[in-house]
Amino acid sequence: MFGGMVLYIFLHEFVHGIFIKRYSSKKADYGFTGMYAYAGSKAYFNKKNYLVIALAPVVLWGIVLTALLLIVPKYWFWPAFLIQLTNLSGASGDLYVVWTFSRMPEDILVQDTGVAMTVYGLSDSVTGDLS
Repeated sequence: MFGGMVLYIFLHEFVHGIFIKRYSSKKADYGFTGMYAYAGSKAYFNKKNYLVIALAPVVLWGIVLTALLLIVPKYWFWPAFLIQLTNLSGASGDLYVVWTFSRMPEDILVQDTGVAMTVYGLSDSVTGDLS
């Protein structure tokens, strides 16, 4: 179970990286701060693309893990369920960012290096560093 939870962390960040590459044509930068793993980029993303990048792992792995929960034998249910809980709790920061950015104007640009986020917009009230 612990191994699955650790593997999930890498897979979660890898999915962010796939979508970073898709929307920027640049490979993601991966790292670990000691407190959390991250995938980031120096590229700027429009609001729609960034929201997809942020939600991709929780949605993709949520579907995969839910399907897995439906087919695993009883004795594998709880380990798989705990990995699904890791999926949801591990995405809490992503969900917070989605909630926050979804309330911002459509014209924002987001740079997420993995350890710091910068948001630019036409309005002075939007421009800022979210690190």
